[in-house]
Amino acid sequence: MQGYYNRPEETAARFDRDGWFHTGDLGHFDKKGRLYVTDRIKDIIVLSNGKNISPEEIENKLLQHSDIVSELAVVQDGDILRAIIVPNPDWAGKRSEADLERALHEELIAPYNRDIQTYKKILAITVYHGQLPRNRIGKLQRYKLTPSLSRESNV
Repeated sequence: MQGYYNRPEETAARFDRDGWFHTGDLGHFDKKGRLYVTDRIKDIIVLSNGKNISPEEIENKLLQHSDIVSELAVVQDGDILRAIIVPNPDWAGKRSEADLERALHEELIAPYNRDIQTYKKILAITVYHGQLPRNRIGKLQRYKLTPSLSRESNV
């Protein structure tokens, strides 16, 4: 790649002095030397205690419960992690907002929090009705998310 079209400043910022292109991806190699891309540097959450958190890692664990969750995003809210959750409509049924929050906490968040390091615990949730913002290829636009998208709840 020679650079970004008509964007010389952005091109210069991505190449180091040895000519290596820095994609902004994070990953690791397995024992067989295969590369796994796991996240983007710009998406990493850095808490005040210096801990780095991959929101995508947490989201993938929680999304394994697709019977409960349609989609979700983990965001930083001050010095805690908040999950913005779009409940599965079939599971949510005709539950009230309070019942939805309670059920999401009991069935999704509490089991996750039991088995995770303290700094990765979800301490607040927002139930969101609608679709989370995504770009044209379906990538979550995390920068458009704010904790005040909907009624907020601490867990």
